Amino acid sequence: MLFFCGALYHVVGGSFLQEYRMGEQSLWDFASQLYTQPGVEEACLYLQDNCRLNVSLLLFLMWSTKRYGQMQPAFIRECCDLSDTWDGAVVKPFRQVRRWLKHQGAQLGDQDTDDLRSQTKGLELHSEKLLLQALEQKAMAMGLESQDINDVDSIHMNLRVMLVHLKLAVDQSGAKALVGVGQEAFPSLDGEAWTVFQNELVKMGGA
Repeated sequence: MLFFCGALYHVVGGSFLQEYRMGEQSLWDFASQLYTQPGVEEACLYLQDNCRLNVSLLLFLMWSTKRYGQMQPAFIRECCDLSDTWDGAVVKPFRQVRRWLKHQGAQLGDQDTDDLRSQTKGLELHSEKLLLQALEQKAMAMGLESQDINDVDSIHMNLRVMLVHLKLAVDQSGAKALVGVGQEAFPSLDGEAWTVFQNELVKMGGA
C-alpha cells in the first residue's frame, strides 16, 4: 500500500472521529485521513503483504459502511472482483517494479534508476487513486441516502462477505491488524464486539 504514506493528508488538531463528517468527505479523503491514524499504515501493510488483502478495497468497505451501513452481498462481491482485477493487472505490477528498483536497482547507482523509481511510485499512487474513485462511483450509483452510521454488525458482516468471497484467511496477526483498522475507522464502537470479531477471524483462518 503506497497511496498515503502519511504525507498526503495531515490531520490538524482533534481526533479522526471529531473531524470526520461523512456527508462532506470523499472516499479518497476518508482513506487518506484514516491511514494517518496510529498503527493503521503498519496494519494495512501487514494485511497487504501477508494476507493478500487489497487495502484499497478494505478502506472502501470502511467508508461505504459508514455511509450506507450493511450492503448487499452481491454488491460487495462485485467490488471485490473489480478491485482484484485492477490490483492484479495494474497496481501490483507497478508495486513490484518500484520495490525491485528500491532493493536491487540501487546497485546500479544511477540517477536515471532513481528517477524511474520515482516515476513508478507516482504511477502506483495514481492507479490506487483511480481504483478508489471507481469504487466510490460504484457505491454512489446505488442512489442510497448518505448517513453517518456506526453499527458494529454492519461492518463485521461486510468484512465477512469480502473475506469469504476472496477466499482470504487471516492469521492471528492479520486478525489483529484488521480489527485495529476497524477500531480506528469506528472509534465509538464497543471494543468487546471487536474482540469477539477478532477471535472469529482467527477461527475462520484456521478452518
